[in-house]
Amino acid sequence: MIFILFFTSLLFSQYSEPINLENFNSNQNEFGLVFNSYESKFYFHSDRSKVSKFYYFNSINDSEAKYLNSPINSGNSNVSYIRFIDTAHGIYSKFEEYKSQAYLNLYSTNFQKQVWGKGKLISSICTDNFYSQSTISSDGSFMIFVSDVNSESKDTDLFISYRNQLNGWDTPIPLSEINSTGNEITPYLVGNDTLLFATDGQGGKGGFDIFISKKILGKWQRPHPINEINTINNESDPCAITLDTLFFSSDRPGGKGKYDLYFTSKINTRKVESKLNEIDISFSSFVSNINVKTQTKIKHKALYPYIHYDNNELNFNNSHKERNLETIKNISNFIKSGNKIKLAVWTKSEVEVENTKNSKYITDERISFIQKLFNENHNISKDKIEINYFYSNDNINYLYFYSDDAFLESFVEFDKEITIEPNDLYFQLDIHPKSVVEKYSIELVINDNTPKQVLVGKETPINSKVEFSKLLNEISGSDSLKVMINIFDVNGNSITKDYSYTISNSYEKIKDQENEVLSFFLISVNDIKSKEIYSNIIKKVKSKYTKKEFVIESSFNINSFIQVLESISDLKFKYKLNDEIGKEIRIR
Repeated sequence: MIFILFFTSLLFSQYSEPINLENFNSNQNEFGLVFNSYESKFYFHSDRSKVSKFYYFNSINDSEAKYLNSPINSGNSNVSYIRFIDTAHGIYSKFEEYKSQAYLNLYSTNFQKQVWGKGKLISSICTDNFYSQSTISSDGSFMIFVSDVNSESKDTDLFISYRNQLNGWDTPIPLSEINSTGNEITPYLVGNDTLLFATDGQGGKGGFDIFISKKILGKWQRPHPINEINTINNESDPCAITLDTLFFSSDRPGGKGKYDLYFTSKINTRKVESKLNEIDISFSSFVSNINVKTQTKIKHKALYPYIHYDNNELNFNNSHKERNLETIKNISNFIKSGNKIKLAVWTKSEVEVENTKNSKYITDERISFIQKLFNENHNISKDKIEINYFYSNDNINYLYFYSDDAFLESFVEFDKEITIEPNDLYFQLDIHPKSVVEKYSIELVINDNTPKQVLVGKETPINSKVEFSKLLNEISGSDSLKVMINIFDVNGNSITKDYSYTISNSYEKIKDQENEVLSFFLISVNDIKSKEIYSNIIKKVKSKYTKKEFVIESSFNINSFIQVLESISDLKFKYKLNDEIGKEIRIR
């Protein structure tokens, strides 16, 4: 499929003399205008009531702005800069109290019962610093906002955060292509690839000026000022439905007071005729399919079965916390593979009259806590784990997972080897007529991810190649690859042609027979005499291995355990001491 895109250079844009939106302005500040396309309504905030609150209007021809009667506007708190992800979700700014002082932070809000509700702090992003003035891409996949975090001089910069699969926001990244030593403020995204913002650090006519940057080939370009609207005063808070109409705030003379809302539109846009539609692009690569083979060795890994506690604690707030959580994660995967699991727990057999919380109570609380972790973190219901109580007068501060009919084990992958055919994509490119072309670029897109630039040039014809051997990990597992040829003329117009290839993947897992190790754990030394615990395990050993003789490694004497194993099987076992293993028993 071929996509043809035309871009007209912003250098030929011209805006009309800005108009003061008198019907919506007051003698106080009006700023932060945004158009909610889901409601076809304009929102802004004003401090005309001594605190910043949200107001709205439907059209610039309305007679006045209306106060937003909604929970988000209730109370005496300042609210500002509301932006919309979709019909039911938005982000706005509000003060959050911290130990040292209050800071403007970002809050999420939901549209319920026809009103915007009170928000919730976006804790994955915000800390005790300034976070405000967000803008959201048209597809909702990322947002750009303003913060002074990590700034020694407390100047504000633009940051970008991507929306993750859980509809949360990932760690913010500074927008280094745009940030300056001054202050960048009030960003506004038009679509996904055009950014308007204000700054006092990029040069300009004076104070804050409005700049524009476009994302081309995956990178934000150097910002340019929109000189038709900038003055020696301050211009900020740009808002645009399309670049043909532009709203902003300014404290220029002639307004009603402080910052007012203004409106301008493009006039006399001089379009430069482009002949790119006459371009003939010849591209050939002699490749139809790309074949990827991934070969991986696998070996067994024993699952650590213990949950450790300190004294009478109920949760994991101890030095074993990370190990305990890892144990629950591994056991969850073991259950999801179709295995049955049991949990052995201990309580005291004697009557307890002195303790306010007896050992049975503590044990049951521990079980409940573990069941909750299984359910909330790994979607394992409590009926998947059978609870077996054991009694002892000793203070046993661990619980133990086991299975009557399966090893507690998983498979570990290592030594992954990826091969690709062909190793390289050789291609030829020619463009006619050459007089129209200022330059061309060739990009590679794997599975619709960010394009990778392969080549930039002007002269054609050319013979070149893409080295697949340098992209093995990215190509492996993907199902498509696209070569994008971008051709630019002297006026900034461009045309793009795509050439797509199908990637065929094959996978092979090979068991490492030579180094394969079967492992399991003992509850205690005394339990090795129990034939019932190990009889089914021996059956598994015999079904998986053709060997007749095994070596068992341990850190303590296990001669009696060997006798038990040999009495329930026709296998032979040898004992080898290994001080590093602990209570783990390995059968090789």
